[in-house]
Amino acid sequence: MPAIVSFGCIHTNHPDSVVEQARHKPLPWDHGYLFTGMSAAELADRGVRPGLRVVLAASRRVVTEFGRSSPPTFSTTAPTSPSG
Repeated sequence: MPAIVSFGCIHTNHPDSVVEQARHKPLPWDHGYLFTGMSAAELADRGVRPGLRVVLAASRRVVTEFGRSSPPTFSTTAPTSPSG
């Protein structure tokens, strides 16, 4: 069953935020959440319960490269708009 791992909002500087905690020590897994898009009842019907172990999909265990393999090039002139 696919799920998204989250440790909460990282767009804050509050001392209790996950990002601030991570600056000083590793985050424990029990601070994480798995979003499945299913209700608690649907998860229970599938045997999912607190403390159940999860694994990363094989596709997530490899390096994923984004963008081009060559360095990007930048234009020195501004593009012109269609209106002139």
